[in-house]
Amino acid sequence: MRAAHVDVVLEPPPQEQDDGELIVRVPVRNLLLGALISMGASLSLTFAAVFLVVTLVTDTPVTLFASAAAIIGWLWSQTGRNWGFTMTRRGDALRIRRGLLSTVTQGLKPHRIQAVSIEQDILQRLTGLYQVSVTVLGYGVPGTDEDGAGNAVVLPFGTWEDVMTVLHAFWPDLDLSKIEAHPQPERARWLTPVSFHSHTWGIGEDVVLAQHGLITQRRAIVPHRRMQSASIEQGPLQRRLRLAEIAIHTTDGPVSLKLGNLDVAVARGLFFEQLERARRARLIAD
Repeated sequence: MRAAHVDVVLEPPPQEQDDGELIVRVPVRNLLLGALISMGASLSLTFAAVFLVVTLVTDTPVTLFASAAAIIGWLWSQTGRNWGFTMTRRGDALRIRRGLLSTVTQGLKPHRIQAVSIEQDILQRLTGLYQVSVTVLGYGVPGTDEDGAGNAVVLPFGTWEDVMTVLHAFWPDLDLSKIEAHPQPERARWLTPVSFHSHTWGIGEDVVLAQHGLITQRRAIVPHRRMQSASIEQGPLQRRLRLAEIAIHTTDGPVSLKLGNLDVAVARGLFFEQLERARRARLIAD
């Protein structure tokens, strides 16, 4: 009897079929470099050295165990939690998968993103890696919801190209290179003598942006249509130097944005202009 011929079609596993379009993947190299060459790792090692000295002087091994547990816990939070990090797109939603011992999958709708923060500490500048966090409706706030705060990290450690890829996944038309960076007035140097040149701000067609920080440099971005309110703030030293800052308010979350140490006249004009930008952006979005 002649054997029947059967055509076998090999298909990818259902999980791979459902993954959708790959946006970004964080390789193990970036994850380890970002975690180990960072201010967090340096501080952990410093504390460990102090605990080691205390252990040798006081002959209390418990202190050594506690310091080792703290270091391992910090490294795990940076690596194990984000192991195998991938961001994919399926339809109008993004999906993030991460985790070594247990895989966590979270959905993210770009239209729910209220603000984005791009961070890089002084040691990570050696590696060229950045971290991106978001404020999203329904996510937690650092200090009140540990899981929600961790989920707010949408790029653990990535190159600048990775950062731009993630931003364009949220806002395809965003072009940071077209936003002019404005420095602080020269007299603001009295308030920020060391980090003076790191404080800049800019207004784009769709977003407002501010950058600050010397040890850890942060760029905060808020779309005009996501701004809920704004306020002008002025401390006693700022008042004496004729300076003020504008706080941009969105949903509570890990990202905050302030345009710091502006000339008072500039701050007042910018305040009302930004209110109008936000109003128009919401009307167009609706």
